[in-house]
Amino acid sequence: MEPSQNGGAPSKHIYIAMLIGMLLVAPSIITGLQLDDYYHWALVTQHALAVPGQDAAGIVGLFTFLDGDPQRTQALIEKGMLPWWTLPELKYAFWRPVAEITHIIDYGLWPNNPVLMHLHSLAYLLLLFIAVYRLFGRWLSGPALVWAFWIFALSYTHGFASGWLANRNAVLATLFVALTMLFHDRWRQSGKLSQHLLALMFFSLGLLSGEIGVSAGLFLLAFALCMEPSTNKASGIIGFIQRMLTIAPYGIVGILWLFARAILGYGAEGSGHYVDPTNVAAFLEIAGWRYFLLLTGLIWSLPPEFASLFGETLVIVVGVLGGGLLLWVLMPLFRVSGLARFFLLSCLLLLLPVCATNPHSRLLISAGIPMAALIGMYFGARRTAELSFSPVAKVLSLVLIVSLFVLAPLFTVVESVAMKLAMDGSLNHGAKNLQIEASEQPKTHIVLNPPLSSVAGYIQGVRAYHGLPTVDSVLPLASSSTDLSMERTDASAIRLHAPNGLYQAAQENLLRAQSLALKPGDKVQLSSLRAEVVAVNAEGVPETVDFFLTKPLESYVFHLWHKGKTAICELPPIGSRLTLTQDRDSCVL
Repeated sequence: MEPSQNGGAPSKHIYIAMLIGMLLVAPSIITGLQLDDYYHWALVTQHALAVPGQDAAGIVGLFTFLDGDPQRTQALIEKGMLPWWTLPELKYAFWRPVAEITHIIDYGLWPNNPVLMHLHSLAYLLLLFIAVYRLFGRWLSGPALVWAFWIFALSYTHGFASGWLANRNAVLATLFVALTMLFHDRWRQSGKLSQHLLALMFFSLGLLSGEIGVSAGLFLLAFALCMEPSTNKASGIIGFIQRMLTIAPYGIVGILWLFARAILGYGAEGSGHYVDPTNVAAFLEIAGWRYFLLLTGLIWSLPPEFASLFGETLVIVVGVLGGGLLLWVLMPLFRVSGLARFFLLSCLLLLLPVCATNPHSRLLISAGIPMAALIGMYFGARRTAELSFSPVAKVLSLVLIVSLFVLAPLFTVVESVAMKLAMDGSLNHGAKNLQIEASEQPKTHIVLNPPLSSVAGYIQGVRAYHGLPTVDSVLPLASSSTDLSMERTDASAIRLHAPNGLYQAAQENLLRAQSLALKPGDKVQLSSLRAEVVAVNAEGVPETVDFFLTKPLESYVFHLWHKGKTAICELPPIGSRLTLTQDRDSCVL
């Protein structure tokens, strides 16, 4: 089975798949701005809330969230944009100038029209569909091409990546990954230097769009190992060297990008979510379980972020066993087709770099390209009866049909609006309803129990974007995913206690890795309060903390988070204790 050079006009089946794929993510236009979008808006519009980081080669620093400067981190904590327990030296700063340009267009030309911003994102997804079809047309034909494109068009991995504005970089980077492969293959077939230069250009643009652009390098490696022998007859070490030389220019570009990225200060340090792959030891320590969780999500359309519902171990075991069965069933295809082996190796390699952060469906968008092509080849071979497969293949085919053509489209719709569904109750409604008056500018507002203390840092951004009053400081103290105990220990002191920790380690250790956890006796000093850690749980999360106010009591306003809204809290008498829950709408005993 040799690669096809099918470059003709798409059939009606392709147009229908493209249309349905776009319709599945169309609900994202109602998502509005979410989380990092407010930060981006503030930076582009130079709003007073913004505290720009040191971004050496960006445009306005949209993706330099934390630059490792303890003074800037302290300033963000003082404003309440970061919770008090954030690691001062924390860094997660990304070099994504191409993605930045697209957001500058949004917030510069139509800052008050999120619908246009989302349509802008969907335009890149449409371009990705077109590029992937052209790419598949280089290698596949007939039923295999149609199956492959339908699988890709319906993939749930597009939902979140295109539905959250701040994650547009994943769609952009994947678009350039597809274009890199398209023009590289054209170069290898035609020998035209212009095609090679275009491939190198798209490879560079992918790296400067988002870290997923690294996928192109691994895709090219798989191509060199599995596809080059068709035009290069040398064998052994000489043949291997010749194959590697075909991708050496991309390696030079990649190395230059890595060096520039390091010299300019980009990367991740101190975070429990992001682990920079250049820190090999730390990366290998966490890559294993993340890899298999992502592999399960790629094959069986189970979003990795849903694993918490069923348990990560169960999801990984089921996924690995199912993946092993799939490999066994596809063995006849691998025996006769170097193209199938190329797609398999590409799938396995493209999952490696995205292990650098917590497993999520948005990370699978690039790996979804070779996966769709591989399964498309399998369905195409069964349709044309080219090969004889195991009787188990009938059952496996049915499972794949349900996974890829029933579950995946449903998850795509959900993922396209996931940020709105998640954030309306845990941030947006409460932020808009927070009782803040313009006259209260000098006061410090303290939110005792937001659903997520790390997310509560966006409260002021939500308010500013919607034209609501903001103040100098809105400080979140703890997350209220479980019941939270508050004790008034002194006229100017309260103690918060939660047996499971004052914040959720799994979701919120983005801001402090467990290896750098706070310890009993540690103190965090802010201008308006001091936090002293009394006890921590097994995950290193503070479970008992004393908060001491450093100003007169009338300088503070305390808020309770109440069912997606907020309520004013008058602190109870000294010595009293009460449990703060989402059902409580006051601090009255």
